[in-house]
Amino acid sequence: MSKIWDKVYSNDSAFFGKTPSDFAQKCYSDFKKYGVKRILELGCGQGRDTIFFASNGLDVHAIDSSKVAIENIYQKIGQRNISLDLRHFEVKQSLPFDSSYFDAIYSHMFYNMRFTDKELRFLFTESSRVLRNNGLLYFSVR
Repeated sequence: MSKIWDKVYSNDSAFFGKTPSDFAQKCYSDFKKYGVKRILELGCGQGRDTIFFASNGLDVHAIDSSKVAIENIYQKIGQRNISLDLRHFEVKQSLPFDSSYFDAIYSHMFYNMRFTDKELRFLFTESSRVLRNNGLLYFSVR
């Protein structure tokens, strides 16, 4: 899948738009309500939600299988005072974070990708591992 997304993001770094998704804005409202400070974004893509969260004071760690996507986000933030931990990563491996590290995990349309049942179970198990007790898991699907 990474080759497909590398091609998409090479041709258009704003493929899904330039403004944060409605889903991200709704989640951010809950993040404030529940005191979320540190989030993990699975499948950050072009970074429109990633940058939105980081610009609003969240400690954002984001992963994507597309190297081009990660490079594009770094270009977008340029000299802005935004701190992000962006990683190129295939999520079929264990998440590269300590247990109970995140207050929330966010993913917009990520789970629509072609995952087997086994891979999905693994992803949810890994998500549970890196979430703190009572952490929040927000994801959108079709």
